[in-house]
Amino acid sequence: MGESGSGKTTLARMIVGVETPDSGVLDWRSDAGTVQLVHQNPLGAFDPRWTIGRSLREALAAGACRGENARRERKS
Repeated sequence: MGESGSGKTTLARMIVGVETPDSGVLDWRSDAGTVQLVHQNPLGAFDPRWTIGRSLREALAAGACRGENARRERKS
């Protein structure tokens, strides 16, 4: 909970692994197992500047569905 622009979404994105800190280390552990980011507004969840491919790669990476090398090989 916090003001708009205080970093709530950025922190959540770091926890699920779709962003990395510019500096320092994020040391977070969950006793609940898998964590998934769920946007309050699904229409606002997509960045209109991104391609569909980039959005899908981010989702796959966050869910650890495939290794990065496997995704690159399949794309080729």
